[in-house]
Amino acid sequence: MIKTILIFIFIFVILWLFKNKLPEIRNKLKILVKNPFFSSIALRGLLRLVRFLIFRR
Repeated sequence: MIKTILIFIFIFVILWLFKNKLPEIRNKLKILVKNPFFSSIALRGLLRLVRFLIFRR
């Protein structure tokens, strides 16, 4: 539980540091998400990561 909270805080800090570059990154992500092949791989990876974090105990 504490590890997941720390991971989320770490991700938040990274996003805060890249805040001024965020529009460029967002545009690149939009281009990638419009690609159906990439979006399916990303969703599968995200689900696997969430499952790993929840059931790791």
